[in-house]
Amino acid sequence: MEQNKVDEKVMTLVHFARKSGKLVIGYDAVRRSVESGHSILVLIANDLEKGRQRSMRFLCEQSKVQLRLFSDKNNIGIALNTRDVGIVSIEDRNLARGAMKYLDQ
Repeated sequence: MEQNKVDEKVMTLVHFARKSGKLVIGYDAVRRSVESGHSILVLIANDLEKGRQRSMRFLCEQSKVQLRLFSDKNNIGIALNTRDVGIVSIEDRNLARGAMKYLDQ
């Protein structure tokens, strides 16, 4: 499947997570979600600063939370109708599973 289609499908699932109250937006909020055990999948923008990528990757590995690189800050921000967003977390198991299915193709 081409990258634009994948991004579109994953963004649809991110929107569903947001509508159901199962989306966490922003580094600090995602960190708290991972630490508390609520996070199922963390999506990091490709252009998030390397230090934050590294620290979130380490935290997710320690907490056994799935992590994937996805799109860029500008596109995620536009899709969520907010400023640039570098990191989000999906807290719904089924939506996270669906997103990983598309991202892992």
